[in-house]
Amino acid sequence: MVIRRVALTAVPVALSAAAYFLVAATRQAPPLTDRTDVTPPVESFVQLAEQLYLVAGGGCNTAVYVTASGVVVVDPKFSQSWPALAEEIGRITDAPITHVVLTHFHPDHAGALTEIPPVEVVAHEASIPFLRAEGWLNRAQGPALRVRGYTGRLTLFEGNDAITLIAPGPAHTGGDSLVVFPRARVMMVGDLFPFDAAPTVNIEGGGDGPHFAEALTETVTNVRDVDRVITGHGAVVPWSALVNYADFMQFLVRYVRTEMRFGRDKHQVFTSIPLPARFDAYRFRLFNTLDEIDRGLRPRWQRVF
Repeated sequence: MVIRRVALTAVPVALSAAAYFLVAATRQAPPLTDRTDVTPPVESFVQLAEQLYLVAGGGCNTAVYVTASGVVVVDPKFSQSWPALAEEIGRITDAPITHVVLTHFHPDHAGALTEIPPVEVVAHEASIPFLRAEGWLNRAQGPALRVRGYTGRLTLFEGNDAITLIAPGPAHTGGDSLVVFPRARVMMVGDLFPFDAAPTVNIEGGGDGPHFAEALTETVTNVRDVDRVITGHGAVVPWSALVNYADFMQFLVRYVRTEMRFGRDKHQVFTSIPLPARFDAYRFRLFNTLDEIDRGLRPRWQRVF
């Protein structure tokens, strides 16, 4: 097995907010369609640590982890991005791909399942029905992919190759996974922290706005020995940025709980939120996220304005 080594570097990875939320708009309710008109190009790989590489663009951030037995790909992007992603993986190593791990089931993260070699797919149990419904476990050519579901916590491999998957509970979707690379002290969070913006809560896909905040708070409280975080679509950030994002989501949930009562005007309440300065970077899409949190807190009959 040959691994191409490059100098480790800090990684500012960017995806335009407009492109990301055009994609997000396709994810609000099944059926989920694999968009081709808003996909940014796949970027060149960057090495984050020994064994761990990042390939941005093409739909989402993708992690490539080289183990003694082969390559693990986390979130393989849109289907149309697979050829460019496969080329980047080939530039990293000639080892075969053995596993694909998913942070969740949306097409910008999982659509390429139809194009990849016949490997084992590992995802939260709640994501699997969506993957089957979309037909993404049926490859374009050859046998269907093997799929392994989990709940709670799952460790793949041993020693320096170990990867830990953690189910934070319903947040962005009902089947989210956090992926920890202990040796690299890096965690990949998918769209629990998409980039510098308020997140999407895919309610129809099992997402839960109020629990989103709890999931992030429990993560930053309980996960240890992680220094950097791979976001779903943006930069690789320090752990402190995830802590700040958890505080941001807690602030939003408290605000909606306190201010949204029957008969109050949603537009007035949501647009007058007194957002602290340390959360200013997350204003993009804020109104939508507040509304999704409200949908998780109040029954429909109370949401008549």
